[in-house]
Amino acid sequence: MPQRPPKACNHPGCPNYCEPYSDYCKVHQRPKGRGKSTAPYTSKSRFRKFRAWYIRQHPVCERCNREAATVLHHKTEVDKGGAIYDEDNAMAVCWDCHEIIHGRKKNGHNT
Repeated sequence: MPQRPPKACNHPGCPNYCEPYSDYCKVHQRPKGRGKSTAPYTSKSRFRKFRAWYIRQHPVCERCNREAATVLHHKTEVDKGGAIYDEDNAMAVCWDCHEIIHGRKKNGHNT
């Protein structure tokens, strides 16, 4: 069976050719497995369903117990080995608490 003719890499400006049945040369191919840090979230519909389900189960912020939960926070970041769909690694929090957890906000809720 004859091989396909060489094809140019799809990466902009790359002069290299691809392996058969590939869109990118060896330099620009994504590594197999996790790839970029957003790789676990590539199944957006599955993650959205899990997030919606979890927040329905925990409608009040699990940190402050005052506000409605709107964000699914992973206790152990997915990039650092935390399981994306594990209830034990999930926490339903309000936006303010999520910002505080990540150090983007210093003050808590007004009392």
